[in-house]
Amino acid sequence: MFSLPRGGRVELAVYDLLGRKLSTLAKGNFASGQYTRQWNGRLEDGSEAGSGVYFYRLSVDGQIYKLRAVKVD
Repeated sequence: MFSLPRGGRVELAVYDLLGRKLSTLAKGNFASGQYTRQWNGRLEDGSEAGSGVYFYRLSVDGQIYKLRAVKVD
């Protein structure tokens, strides 16, 4: 879940430890408010990501926020 105090350009994506983008969860102009997005564990091509450490990267009008996550099968 993420909150925007004001609207702006948003991109929320999942990355691996090498910095490769695996999946885009949200992208576009968003109004202020609270949003929920959930990664289904799949890559952009539809294949399933294995167990490991991944990073959520939220970009809001050029400001970057990162959160580490662990996927366990």
